[in-house]
Parts: sequence; structure tokens; C-alpha cells
Amino acid sequence: MAVYTRRGDGGQTSLRTGQRVGKDDARVTAYGTVDEAGSAIGLARAMAQNATTRDILHQIQGQLLQAGAELSIDPGEGGAGVKTLIVPENVNWLETTIDSLENKLPPIKSFVVPGDTPSDASLHLARTTVRRAERLLAGLARTSAVSPVLLQYFNRLSDLLFVLSRWEKHEAMVSRVKREVLSRAQSGGIPAGSAGKISRPAFLNSQLAWEAISRAREKAGALGVPMSLSIVDAGGNLLAFIRMDGAIPASIRISQDKAYTAAFLGMPTGQLAALAQPGGPLHGIQTSHRGRIVAFGGGHPLRISGVLAGGIGASGGTVEQDMEVALAGSEAITCL
Repeated sequence: MAVYTRRGDGGQTSLRTGQRVGKDDARVTAYGTVDEAGSAIGLARAMAQNATTRDILHQIQGQLLQAGAELSIDPGEGGAGVKTLIVPENVNWLETTIDSLENKLPPIKSFVVPGDTPSDASLHLARTTVRRAERLLAGLARTSAVSPVLLQYFNRLSDLLFVLSRWEKHEAMVSRVKREVLSRAQSGGIPAGSAGKISRPAFLNSQLAWEAISRAREKAGALGVPMSLSIVDAGGNLLAFIRMDGAIPASIRISQDKAYTAAFLGMPTGQLAALAQPGGPLHGIQTSHRGRIVAFGGGHPLRISGVLAGGIGASGGTVEQDMEVALAGSEAITCL
């Protein structure tokens, strides 16, 4: 069977009801743009680096085929009525997916400029194509019956594509961090013995955690600076914490985030500062992990027999004082 039929050579096409209309008809323009959105999403799926993103986009492509089929029927022709193929459950799925992804992302603090990665750029291209389809559907709804659910679907879909673009950038950043950490391990940037063992954390119990806290507290006392001191395990879970008398309230959260950062990256947070500067290989990492990554000194990884076991964070003094106190706490158990 030939792909071409020559029936459209005169500038007309057929709806699914058999009705002949112009190729510039509002309904044809609408479902043609839906088809265009599906192709743009296909490009985004091909460029996506994350499996979750690819799976979501693949499901959306199937739903857009249904949306196009729904639009290809003129509800006024022969009294056919609105044939709804996109249903409220599809809208609910979009909303649930948006909520699930947003819960894992840091808050937005500035306007988003597309193009940080090919995947990010392609998702924004798909998003704006969906927005155009939504505008055309709104126009079509003024002259012909269009399911309200269909309008809701395209509105939510553009939101999901926006969130997916942020998700892709976030996951790309996490992958970049991991590569950088491994690279530093192989080049000697991380203490000997940790390379190749980062994914196999040693056990850090409460006794060891309090030994590190005690040593760090002694150092802070010797410096005459009241601090908040935190210990987390290799998974970033808080094991021990103390706020010395006189330590500023803000130091509580900062000390915990420093410990989390040191455990997650396996490096002192002071080393991260240079990497996170504009133009650096980890620029922007501070916005990942819901803002818990700290890119200044005062956090130090904890290792047992050379294996990453957690992190210690100190906050309340100058950056140099925080680093000195965190290092003292780390040395309390590093030698074990």
C-alpha cells in the first residue's frame, strides 16, 4: 500500500468521520500541533539521560496519540458528540508525577534559562510546543466542542515537562558530582584507601560518633568559639549533635548540612568551594539535594580503615575555625 494517496493535493484532508476540511482548518491545525508535540517529546526522550524521564515521556507519547485521535473527530458532524479518549485519570497521573518529582527537587530561586544540557533544552522545546497546542485548543473550543479534560491535560502536561527539565538537570548534576569525586579519588584528591570503597560505607556507631563530637568540642573550647557540631552516617542520617552554650541558632542547621555534604561527596566541604564557583565543574551543586549541599569549609568526611563512614560538620566560628574543629573530630576516628 502506497504511503501517498494524492487526495490531499488540493489542500484538503479527511477527519475520522470522513468529512473533508481544509488543511488549515482549526481542528486540523490543533491535532497537527499535538502530533508535533509528540515528535518533540520523542526527541526529548531520545536525549534524556535518566531512565525515569524516558519512561514518563514514553507514556506521554501514547497519551498524545489518543489526544490526536480524539481531536480528529468533529463532534458536530452527524451529531457524533465529543469522543473522549483523554480522561480525568490521565490528568491525575500528570499531577501525581509532578508532585513526586518536585518533592525531590530544590526550590526555584531564579528564572530558568533553557540549554544547560541537550536534554534540558529538548524538554523545554517540547514544553513550548505543548503550550502552543494548548493555545490552539483554547481557540478551537470557542467554535467547536472540545472536552474540558483535554484542555486540563495539556495545561498539566506543559507543567510536567518543565519539572522534567529540572529533574534531568538535577540528575545530570548528581552524576557529574559522582564522576568528579571518583576522579579526585583516582588522582589522589581524596585520602588514600577511599578510592573504590565509596559505595561500601563502614559502620559508624553512636559511640564513635560521640568520640568525634567530644574531640571537636574540645577543639572548639580551646579556640574559645561556641559551635554546633553534627555527625551523620554514610547515608546522611544524623547520629549525634550538640549545640554548645552560646552557639548561634543558625549554626544548628548549617552544621548538619556540612556533615551531610562531607558524607555525600566524601571530601571536605572546603574543597568543594573552588569546584562550585561560576565556571567550575560543580557550579550550581548548592541547589541540589533540596539545598543541603554546603560549598564552604567546616564539613569533613569520617573514615574507618580508609572507608567512608559518614561526615562531621562544625558551624559557629569563622570558616577556618570551623574547618579546624571538623578536622579534629574527624581525626578522632580516622585512625581506627
